[in-house]
Amino acid sequence: MLIKLALGALGLVVVWVGYQHLSPAKRTDSYNTVIYVPGSYTPAWATKPWAWFLGFTFHDDVEVVVIDTYYTYENTPKARQGLEEARDRLVVALEQSRGANIQVVTHSYGAVLLHTVLQDRSELSDRVSQVVTMAGPLADDDSFADQVFLDSRDHLGYDASYRLPRHTAICGRFDTVVPCALAAYPGQETESLWSNHMAFALPQLVSGHRILRILQ
Repeated sequence: MLIKLALGALGLVVVWVGYQHLSPAKRTDSYNTVIYVPGSYTPAWATKPWAWFLGFTFHDDVEVVVIDTYYTYENTPKARQGLEEARDRLVVALEQSRGANIQVVTHSYGAVLLHTVLQDRSELSDRVSQVVTMAGPLADDDSFADQVFLDSRDHLGYDASYRLPRHTAICGRFDTVVPCALAAYPGQETESLWSNHMAFALPQLVSGHRILRILQ
């Protein structure tokens, strides 16, 4: 019983802290759409914090889209199908977005999905005004020991010479999944936050208001 009460209190603290970091007045921005792309192994319910955070923050004229398709990058037919479905969902979101100014925020493997979509679709890339990747595994192949991950990038046709447009790379100082050395393209600087890998999924705690300052 005490554990349940403690967890409930912690939940209230998280909500309160998140609220304190948000402005009561919704932002009005020059772009039309904000898309959030979560990482692999993220169930739909775990995308709700970002959906809530972005929806609460932006004016109703700004369309907020969250890609909540569950996917993994394992080397199985089912996983490959899920990976392709998530990428296709992102393509549809970009194609159907309102206006020409699109902002995209990704977490972890979501950066790979976005990379492989925009590398082949210049007409979509031209409409993306800003990309922010949080712990995105974008380093060159030699930096990764996980062959399954590399095979999944190859499956999506990952072009290592391509670079996301108008891109800011963010990493977590305590991230052991995608550390700062792997969270950007070769030679690209990263902005490090006091975060681990999973904390990026909770914008109210770590990354949210920093992302909002970037999305200008």
